Amino acid sequence: GASSATPRPQVPAAAGRLPALWGTESVPAQWLRQCLYPADFHLTLDMAQRYQKVKGFGIEYNLVRVPMASTDFSIRLYTYADAEGDFELKHFNLTEEDTRMKIPILQAAQEVAKRPLSVDASPWTSPVWMKTNGAMTGRGTLKGSPGDKYHQTWAKYFIRFLDEYAKYNLTFWAVTAGNEPTAGEIVFYPFQCLGFSPEHQRDFIARDLGPALANSSHRNIQLIILDDQRVMLPYWAQVV
Repeated sequence: GASSATPRPQVPAAAGRLPALWGTESVPAQWLRQCLYPADFHLTLDMAQRYQKVKGFGIEYNLVRVPMASTDFSIRLYTYADAEGDFELKHFNLTEEDTRMKIPILQAAQEVAKRPLSVDASPWTSPVWMKTNGAMTGRGTLKGSPGDKYHQTWAKYFIRFLDEYAKYNLTFWAVTAGNEPTAGEIVFYPFQCLGFSPEHQRDFIARDLGPALANSSHRNIQLIILDDQRVMLPYWAQVV
């Protein structure tokens, strides 16, 4: 159907920022209502004119984020290497969440995508035996320090994940150094997390994850830092 719209009002220059809540002293509620429901906005639909179903229209998202093991949306807590002290990752295995859900969905998406998918992977937590608090949730980081066996094994964990997905003809555009690294610095944090400061993440990348990727068949993959809140910028990026 046909539609018409008029530009919405611009942010008042004096406001400087949008309010955190509906209607504040900095930007009146009236202005916000005008943005969402301008009085001169009219939409006209011609019900007699039929096109294809709405499902047929697409904006062609092609950036896909794949969790490495469980997340705060998972129905259970797990990683790919839960065997205690498995520094060689001999017991590393994908799970049915990968083989029955994530991988088939990615393969199906690849088949119908008009453009190549840019797939990135991000881990929420390491196995608990690598962590200072011995739990997937709550405040905790990797044991030891960058360059040691815990950090080297965690870097190899990334490579094994990429290797396993490659067996299904799935390659990744990027990996992140970890989902929300600041969450793991919060006491009693209720979801899977792995804490990193910017200095810790910098050194882990420099001494462990960066070299592991560079010396693997995934050397051309992109590495994303600060998979977290933008309030940490630019400080985090400057440190790393």
